[in-house]
Formats: sequence, structure tokens, C-alpha cells
Amino acid sequence: MRSERTRAAASVPTALEIPGTSFSVLRTLEGCWNSERLKAGIFDELRDDGNSEDQFSTILESLLAAQFAPARDYATGLLAGDRAHMEPHALTAAVALARHCAAETWPTIWKMLVDDPRATRWMKWKPIPQMGTTRCCIVAA
Repeated sequence: MRSERTRAAASVPTALEIPGTSFSVLRTLEGCWNSERLKAGIFDELRDDGNSEDQFSTILESLLAAQFAPARDYATGLLAGDRAHMEPHALTAAVALARHCAAETWPTIWKMLVDDPRATRWMKWKPIPQMGTTRCCIVAA
């Protein structure tokens, strides 16, 4: 992951980064996510300040899908108080949290949206039809 992060930082961007393409190795770990050591190591990578938005999102989505509570708590902390206005990954964290653990994190997400009107420009509600019903979720605008 560190070598991919270094390579991405050194390369000249030729086009917009395709969302979800960072750290493709994480998608090959099916069946390995029950390892606490693996999740802890990936969590260390999540907290690296050198992550691009897509790298941060890919790592966070993987950890939240594995139900790794420290990642949920870390991402929730990015949205708390005045920190959300300065944190570069706060909106990305809010979207991932809404997708994976909205029941636990919605009060914090909502407070961030209410307190920072800029945040609502980057997020929107998107209806998602599912088996005869329609759910709504937050997605990056």
C-alpha cells in the first residue's frame, strides 16, 4: 500500500482518478478480514496523511465492510466539532459511514451537515430502489 501511495504521489495526473481504483489488493482479501492483525495494519494505513481521497475512501470502505469498530470510531471523530471543517477526508468519511453504519453514526453526520452548509453542497440524497422499496442514502455529489 505504501509503494502504491508513493507511486501515485509521484505520478503526473493525466486524467481524473477513477473512484475505487486505489489499493485494489484490498478487494482480493475476501475471507481474510477475520484477522484482527490484518485489520489493525490496514487501519494504520487509513490514518496516513498521505492518502488521496480515493485511497482514504477505499481503505475506509474495506474496514467498515469488515465491521472494524476502530475505523468507524476514527471516521466518526473526523466529523466531530470544528475538526470537520478542516479535515480533508471528512466528507468522504461521512459518505462511507452513512453507507455502512448509519444507525450508529447518523447523529454525528447530521450535526456536521447542519453545522457546515458547505458540506451539503458535496453530499446529496440518492434514491436507491431495492426489491420493491426505495431507500435513500448519502452519496458524494
